[in-house]
Amino acid sequence: MPDLASKRLSILQINHTWLRDELRALGHRVLAVGLGNNEYDHCIGAIGLSWEEISARLPGDFDPDCIIYYDNSGTPWFTGIERIKAPIAFYSVDTHHHHAWHAFFSTLFDCTLVAQKDYLPFFAGSPREVRWFPLWSTRDLDTSVERTIDVCFRGNLDPEFHPERLKFFTELSQLIPIDYARGDYGIDYPRSKIVVNQTVLGDLNFRVFEALTSGALLVTPATSNGLSDLFQDGVHLVTYERDNPKDAALKIAYYLDHPAEREAIAARGHGEALRHHSNRARAQQLVEILSALESRQNPMVHLSAARSYLTTAAMLRRFGGEVGLPFLLEAMNNLRASAIAHEGCDGDFVAAVVLCRFCLEEIGLLDQSDELLAVVRSHYPDDLILSLTFTERLLAQGDIAGAHELATQISQSPQEILDSASRLLHDVKERIKVELGRWEA
Repeated sequence: MPDLASKRLSILQINHTWLRDELRALGHRVLAVGLGNNEYDHCIGAIGLSWEEISARLPGDFDPDCIIYYDNSGTPWFTGIERIKAPIAFYSVDTHHHHAWHAFFSTLFDCTLVAQKDYLPFFAGSPREVRWFPLWSTRDLDTSVERTIDVCFRGNLDPEFHPERLKFFTELSQLIPIDYARGDYGIDYPRSKIVVNQTVLGDLNFRVFEALTSGALLVTPATSNGLSDLFQDGVHLVTYERDNPKDAALKIAYYLDHPAEREAIAARGHGEALRHHSNRARAQQLVEILSALESRQNPMVHLSAARSYLTTAAMLRRFGGEVGLPFLLEAMNNLRASAIAHEGCDGDFVAAVVLCRFCLEEIGLLDQSDELLAVVRSHYPDDLILSLTFTERLLAQGDIAGAHELATQISQSPQEILDSASRLLHDVKERIKVELGRWEA
């Protein structure tokens, strides 16, 4: 069998430059594209472009063998992902925040890599391969400097975004001296004897790998998401009870007073991180995955695309205007295509149709909304919610006779249908608004 990982690949990276240099060092041609970041090889200056428009901006001699779409904790910023011909993988990093929509977004890809192991079950219904792919240490750090900081934390302490983190370190600082602030971990962790980690929703975050690579003793919450699969408590790192600053303070005080034990654990953790969780190690693992990746037919491609673009369109509503219009129209086209292809009329499909109509009508695109409903209902005439939606539209247009005729087809009590159509659909729309709020959070 040929060694697939030794094949020279042309790899397109979307949203991050992670592992780009290491992949190039392994002999692969790599281009990174994304929004508004000078580190990219090609910066895309606007959202809402199509895949075809983005492809046209790439070098003429670059035809990707495979694509890695990195999660940037945001919704899709371009359309046409479902039309990409090259094998494409999705790396879900902030799965602990976004698993609700990552689960259906992932079905647009030929493979999904999940950073947080505990969230793999959320992808169980995916027709594609899903596997755990932990984070890593993204920088090589100089560990030869003198360790002049006893205890350190570097990270976001904004009370608006991380109130629990700020509360934890405020309480911890009252129990033991600690240098906690924003700053460059690459400078300060190698100068630290102990690095304290704090997690959001128990995630296995980058800081675990950064601290270990720095050569400091990592004191981190006892979480799941694969932590114990990769490292042993007391061997490579030290754990404390999550969200318990008193327990953390006791562990920190002990290892400050026992430098030989601290340095032995830190050394083992450092070696383990360098061997298995460095940039180069993850790049080699990624190449093995991408080399074997094959483009496959997705039986639910149009519905998956529609729901993904609706997520973007819904989140962009907060900015007003037509900033989300390309995504909304792409969602509408995919819902029509889904109906024509008879991908299925389940609850997800119907909810997507109602949400799309809601967004279209909100910005005054009534004709497009009516056309979508007509196409969808022609393929699924027996669905009650779609029929109620059509009934409500006929009533709004003043076509009382048409609405009554349709209500007669739905129920033996047509007047009840006419009287309740608006109320029932109002309830549906209110549930959709709640869902929009959850997405935006």
